[in-house]
Amino acid sequence: MIAQFLAIDHPQIVDLLVIGDRDDEVVGPGSSEEFAERLPNGELDLTTGRGHAAFEEREFNQQVLRFLTG
Repeated sequence: MIAQFLAIDHPQIVDLLVIGDRDDEVVGPGSSEEFAERLPNGELDLTTGRGHAAFEEREFNQQVLRFLTG
């Protein structure tokens, strides 16, 4: 999936936040790290202890708000 996304030319890409978790057994933290590194304006926020469903946690909203408000 990462390779397919990055294969497309994104000349006007905006800042992107990649939220991953060190305990994610579905995607794995390495994929999140690679995705953020390869995006022109990618930022990685890697957490621990939330697994693959980080978006279901309250902290997820706080991460997004920090990113958006800079």
